[in-house]
Amino acid sequence: MIATEAYGESSGRLFLPPAFTGFPVAGEAHPFDVAQERAGEEGAGALFHAERPGLFAFALVLEPDVPLARARRAFPVAMAAVADALAAHCLPERSVSIGWPGVLLYDTSRIGGGRLAWPRDCAEGEVPDWLVFGVDLIRDRDAVAEPGRFPETTSLREELFDGPLEILESFARNATRRFDLWEAQGYDAAIADFLHRLEGVASGARCRIGPTGDLLIREAGRERTRPLVPALVEAAWFDPVAGGPRL
Repeated sequence: MIATEAYGESSGRLFLPPAFTGFPVAGEAHPFDVAQERAGEEGAGALFHAERPGLFAFALVLEPDVPLARARRAFPVAMAAVADALAAHCLPERSVSIGWPGVLLYDTSRIGGGRLAWPRDCAEGEVPDWLVFGVDLIRDRDAVAEPGRFPETTSLREELFDGPLEILESFARNATRRFDLWEAQGYDAAIADFLHRLEGVASGARCRIGPTGDLLIREAGRERTRPLVPALVEAAWFDPVAGGPRL
């Protein structure tokens, strides 16, 4: 059921799959930063989250068992899980899509994005101790005097999404399902919906994710590459000054 007047209100109770542990983040600290600081301490499945005016953010700790260059392929899998969660908690006739590699779009308007962090001293051929997958969503635009001046963005509140905790629970369930699918049926099965949701790809083009996470697009007999790492190092959708998605 879609929340209306009750949007953003919750009992504070979070129901997660067994492999996950929730950690609310208080104050001004960002879950993405806290998750990196505590990744070694809390381990895989630690899910840090925070709600504050204008922003809903969460970050999941992962522990890969392959070298960093290949481990980043977890990013599209996690992005697919976020898109699944958003699609399950919005109006049924609306669409959720992804701009390469981590922009979250709701009916073509930007509603947030995903990021990935890894230990900066880890070489590409080494297995990282952890990865952190982070998501920032525009919770509301109440502080914006004229939201109509920013037609390229929207918010969970304006679009009548279910509450943030429901989205977070759904993300955890879908992440479990997608990573299990990766193990059981292979990587292509786990990211098929990610590729299906990609915006900005010409009709008829064939897309796949390469061995190091790059997007490979074959069109008119030629293949071009959209690299993953540069887009992760500097997420274009994120405003470092505001500490959240750009409006």
